[in-house]
Amino acid sequence: MEEGGAVTDYIPSICIRLYRQKKWFIQQEFKYGAPQYTKEFIYKTKLLDSTIGNIKNASYTLKKTYYQQLPFSIHYYLKPEWSIGAGIVYERFFSAISREDIYEKLNTGADSLVGSSMVKDADKFIFVKNNFQWLVESQYQRKKFSLGIRYAADINPYIQFTNSITSMTENKRNYSFNVFIRYELWNSKNTQ
Repeated sequence: MEEGGAVTDYIPSICIRLYRQKKWFIQQEFKYGAPQYTKEFIYKTKLLDSTIGNIKNASYTLKKTYYQQLPFSIHYYLKPEWSIGAGIVYERFFSAISREDIYEKLNTGADSLVGSSMVKDADKFIFVKNNFQWLVESQYQRKKFSLGIRYAADINPYIQFTNSITSMTENKRNYSFNVFIRYELWNSKNTQ
């Protein structure tokens, strides 16, 4: 499993718009397996083996999460080709990519890194299955193309875990900044 961006990170979204006299429009999207990159942190540790003279532990560092997303937004035209909008995103957790580091305790008392690999994680007790984000967006539309920017942030935390060092429960929120290009495949009537 690769650490960087996979081809599946770039699956296009489907977007439907309903216009109201070129003054405003409602937009509904669907994003399959949308990646959310995160600041790396250890969210889980696990004891693998505790026989006499051999203690193995695994720690999991979160790299990114994947969601099925349904963004809904309302946009207002400031100028004939430039709009701003706001809305909400419903997210359903799909999976996460983590780095698994396996440590073995040596007779000297020091931990030694035995192996490291990328793993897929879908822990139902750590990751929040259903979540919401708020979004703001601005886009410039010219004929069939739209160029825009979007900022979205979690309303609630997307993960809840016990910190292995402090033994305190921690919550994390996600946010994203996107630059996008859209192409209109079909229009029921000319709204330009």
